[in-house]
Amino acid sequence: MNVEQKVPTKLYVLGLLLGGIQGNMLFAFYNIVTENQTALAVGFSSAICAGIGIIVADMLIQSILRGNLKVGLYRILFVVGYVIIMSLLPGVDIWGHIGGLFSGFLITMSFISCWDKEEIRKVTIFSRVIFVLYTILLFSIFMT
Repeated sequence: MNVEQKVPTKLYVLGLLLGGIQGNMLFAFYNIVTENQTALAVGFSSAICAGIGIIVADMLIQSILRGNLKVGLYRILFVVGYVIIMSLLPGVDIWGHIGGLFSGFLITMSFISCWDKEEIRKVTIFSRVIFVLYTILLFSIFMT
């Protein structure tokens, strides 16, 4: 069974759209802070990384539900490490990719409906708080 079948369609689309937007906002935030006026954000790659963030959230939930958290964390580290290594290629923006990955993960963890396990319920509430704070931080660049 693939992620699109496990994660509700509306949540998947929301994760891709908001993850792509927030990934590009983190890219803009970084370039404003470093005063880089020549950087461009082009393409759908931050939204693709948000999709990978959705997959990472699903991997975490499945490893908690199955009771083998150690194996799940190794898989997550491999996926995140791969995204970061590929983002370090010349001409590729790492901040948009990290922002998309982080946003997709947080959106999925915030709105997933697995309330039967206490561990997932605590992670979901924590993710909602972090998601709101992260969104406020990203929108703060437009207030200055």
